[in-house]
Amino acid sequence: IPNLFFGGIQENWIQEVDFNLIKTMGATFVRIPVKASDFTQPAGNTTIGFEILDNVVEWANANSIYVIISLAIASRCQNAEPYCSSSGNADLWMDSQAQLDTVQCWRGIAERYSQEEMILGYDLLERPLAPTDTHLQSMYERIIAAIRIGDPNHIIFLQGNNLGKDFAIFQSRWVLQVDNNTAYSLQIDTDSDCPSLVDYSTSVDDAVKPVELVRDDNLPVLTLYKGQCQDYLEALYEKFQGDSIFQPTGYWTYKTISYSTKPMAIFNMKDKSSWEDVRSRLDNSQFITTSEWQNFRTGKRHFNLKPQLESTETG
Repeated sequence: IPNLFFGGIQENWIQEVDFNLIKTMGATFVRIPVKASDFTQPAGNTTIGFEILDNVVEWANANSIYVIISLAIASRCQNAEPYCSSSGNADLWMDSQAQLDTVQCWRGIAERYSQEEMILGYDLLERPLAPTDTHLQSMYERIIAAIRIGDPNHIIFLQGNNLGKDFAIFQSRWVLQVDNNTAYSLQIDTDSDCPSLVDYSTSVDDAVKPVELVRDDNLPVLTLYKGQCQDYLEALYEKFQGDSIFQPTGYWTYKTISYSTKPMAIFNMKDKSSWEDVRSRLDNSQFITTSEWQNFRTGKRHFNLKPQLESTETG
């Protein structure tokens, strides 16, 4: 049953109908979170990771939506957060085999999709939590070298240490020496509820302060917002107007299974009847289809999403 459950989610979580819907929202790109083991452990003639990404690329092309592939779960985990499938430790940094597997994962992805124009780029590690900046820089340099063996074209996105919020690692400007087709990704989180602020611009100023450390690099910065505060999101847009270094904002997340009354997602499954239906299907070893998932949704967005959403993340 566990394999049936997780396999069903993996195969049905994102489908063509989702890309059609995301397109109607006005999004221009999506971030697709992936797991390293899905690309390094063959099942049959290929790996499940490539099967899913092949479909994603096809649907993205059909809807003219760009894709950023983001490594959400590196081999043995780049952080200790639950979504990283961690047991409580970020063991990637001390495990040489895990590091090699992660590098090989990216090399395989880059070689397969090097000619895909609707892939905007590769976000190498989602919310890394390395013991030192040296560990993270070394990992980045190894992954970049592996990617460039087969793919000189796509943008490489780099997140700072301490869950993507600390840009001190980039102060020495080593990125400019390693690769000239690179951008930064900045993680911006708010609490489950809107911050208790009269002036949201104050909080936004603090959130984007790490960017000042790399402004002279003149590289674009992709901001990734995790939260559910419409006022805060609009304050981000206002902050970025007229500042060429900031690129469109990505919103986390598009779809989720709720863990609170106000989940941080555009669509969620939360009511008891939905859960009971899922449980019934698991008991009877039945997959949940995308169309059925649509029926589980609340049917309402948790944001007005004004100005129009520029991107979303499917994880």
